Amino acid sequence: MNDEIFTSTIKTSTSVIPYAKFGNGEKPLVLLPGLYTKSLIPLAPAVKNQYARFLNDYTIYFIDRTLSPQKGYDFQNLADDTIFAIKELGLKDCYTIGISAGGFLAQLIAVKSPESVKKLVLGSTSCMANGNSKELFTKWTELSRQNKLQELGESFASNVYSPSFYQKYKEPILNAMSDTTKADLETFSIFTEAAINFDISSLIGKITCPVLALGADNDKVFGKEGSLLIEEKINLEKSNCSTFIFENASHAVYDENPNYLEHVEKFFNL
Repeated sequence: MNDEIFTSTIKTSTSVIPYAKFGNGEKPLVLLPGLYTKSLIPLAPAVKNQYARFLNDYTIYFIDRTLSPQKGYDFQNLADDTIFAIKELGLKDCYTIGISAGGFLAQLIAVKSPESVKKLVLGSTSCMANGNSKELFTKWTELSRQNKLQELGESFASNVYSPSFYQKYKEPILNAMSDTTKADLETFSIFTEAAINFDISSLIGKITCPVLALGADNDKVFGKEGSLLIEEKINLEKSNCSTFIFENASHAVYDENPNYLEHVEKFFNL
């Protein structure tokens, strides 16, 4: 078995998309992570370990956001660039997972390029920013542009993770963000600003593939309402979306709950 992690980038006409590839299966799985203060590609070994149950049946493409976007770059631009990357990799009919703001991206890809997505899991996300998420994205944009990394890290982590998890792992979480550069913060602010007014609620009824929305009842970013809204909007036109809400769970239920990927695997195997 090949246990290596392959990392590279794909150049589009306007940007560079980094990705990591691992796994040995015939089925392609595209993983689109949420926003973070710096590139997530160095975390590929941890992601590979987390997704160990998929490695025999799937080849996983862990695709990060574009490097050094220009001011005004938004999720429509990112979707176009990511679709380009998916096609450059020779992929189609991908089992796709979009987490948090990665869910924004995943929904756009499924709308714009239906042939790219076979099944879609949307974790801790919504089809539009709501009151809570707009407030947080605005705050994170301002803190990033003011270069207030410590305050940003504390706000980000305390809203993403459950109180117990945050208190237990606060120091390593914040330490992991401590080498975030000013350029990283500028990139982060471009995406958080783009997220403030994100809204494709009128478009997601065009998604043709089966969809599973996984939410959390104590999600401080989107609330469980984000997942329920996705289900409502998609099923107005097609009955191809189901939802599962984790009880007593935070936005980062995808990292905190050991049963999370069981739901994903079961859905992919249907």
